[in-house]
Amino acid sequence: MPMSSARNRFSPRFACLLALPFVAGCANVPDLASTVPASLEDADYPALVPIETLLVPLPAPRDQSDDIRASLESRRDSLRVRADRLNTTVVDDETRKRMQAGVPR
Repeated sequence: MPMSSARNRFSPRFACLLALPFVAGCANVPDLASTVPASLEDADYPALVPIETLLVPLPAPRDQSDDIRASLESRRDSLRVRADRLNTTVVDDETRKRMQAGVPR
């Protein structure tokens, strides 16, 4: 009995899980220092500016909701027209009768 519990502890899954950090340690890490251009190595830090000058003013929520509502209503109407077209018959009655009669030989 003790042998089977030891076997369950050292399963192949456990061995793979144990080997994973060693395999990950063999990865080649790129040299990030060589990606910085020489002109930026001694460059000054960028100037700090107030956040308000960087943010784009958003439209008023009421204006934005009106635009969204108009867009959604337009999409709804076009989808209804498309659904109506899909619900029409493809084959007219005369053609259907000819098809049911079969092709004369």
